[in-house]
Amino acid sequence: MAFESYSSDRAVVVGLGNELFGDDGVGIHVLRELETRGLPPATTLIEAGTAVDALWDELTEADRVIVVDAVEGGAEPGSVYRYRYDECPESGGASLSGHEVGLRDKLVALELMGSTLPEIVVIGVEPERVELGLGLSEKVAQRIPAVADLVIEEVNRPPATVRTEH
Repeated sequence: MAFESYSSDRAVVVGLGNELFGDDGVGIHVLRELETRGLPPATTLIEAGTAVDALWDELTEADRVIVVDAVEGGAEPGSVYRYRYDECPESGGASLSGHEVGLRDKLVALELMGSTLPEIVVIGVEPERVELGLGLSEKVAQRIPAVADLVIEEVNRPPATVRTEH
């Protein structure tokens, strides 16, 4: 696959989730799919699991961050959501993370500290089953290749003309 080069655009793809809780691990599974594909050299894949707090440097040093996670938005299991950070609902509807320190909490903290945020896109997959147990439900597992394609489209999209600043 040929990529247009945005060599100064450092993209970070973060997979969130807990594989021990079924579909909550979808972000990790998408990252593993991406590892089998060709990505531009300036792209970093980070399997963060549920450790959103460990993303401090990546969130402040990247030009673009693409987060993949399970998102409960009330649609059919396997539905895919795409939000820019500034479009994400603060409460109700789709949540950004069910993890102890959520992504939104981390981003708000960075903003309060005066950090300039990179361009952030959240790609979420509606879970069918978030309970103790290994493996994805069939509906969510079938969406992994399509979600990986969407992530690759985001990585290859020309950079935004203005970075998100608050």
